[in-house]
Amino acid sequence: MLESAQAQNLDLAICTNKAEVLVKAVLEGLDLTRYFRFLVCGDSLPYRKPHPGPIKWIVDQIGEAPEACLMIGDTENDVCAARNSGVRSVFVDFGYSKLESLSSQPDWVLSHFDQLAPLLCHLGRRISIRDNSQKPHAII
Repeated sequence: MLESAQAQNLDLAICTNKAEVLVKAVLEGLDLTRYFRFLVCGDSLPYRKPHPGPIKWIVDQIGEAPEACLMIGDTENDVCAARNSGVRSVFVDFGYSKLESLSSQPDWVLSHFDQLAPLLCHLGRRISIRDNSQKPHAII
């Protein structure tokens, strides 16, 4: 999936509330650092998810409109941060949280990782930036 996103010239970023030292150790240990253009951790900025600041910072660095980005997450904080920053959200209910525990509504819900590639393919059939089915330029 990461190689496919990279081949499509999608900017990939990580936005997490975890400490940077821990996140970097995991990424380096799994040889995944090379896939991600930006990394925003809980100790990177003065605010954390669900505040929109971390996602807005990434979107600003990428230089795209929020509507051109997609946040994939598994917590209420992820969905809220995406919504608060104007970024569309994909909630994966096979991660940390379950859908029934959310108070915010994500744009899409996936129950299996295999559903992500078809969703991105569907989003790739776009007409304009105002169209909700547009292809994302970045995945956070």
